[in-house]
Amino acid sequence: MTLSKQPAIAPHEKIRRSFQRGFKTYHSSANMQKDIANKLAEYFKQTAPVKHFENLLEIGCGTALLHGSGWV
Repeated sequence: MTLSKQPAIAPHEKIRRSFQRGFKTYHSSANMQKDIANKLAEYFKQTAPVKHFENLLEIGCGTALLHGSGWV
């Protein structure tokens, strides 16, 4: 068995680095996410045309694609 000479990276640090690498190009590349957010907003408009609430919890990475759809 060969041991690596590099120190182990904590899992949360690997995740942070991965997100950091993709940050600059995420919005220009997130076409499927944009399509899904738009379809979900259209669904909301059709099924609940009157807003009965002032806030919407959007769970994701903080890009707020659904919030930017104009429905919220």
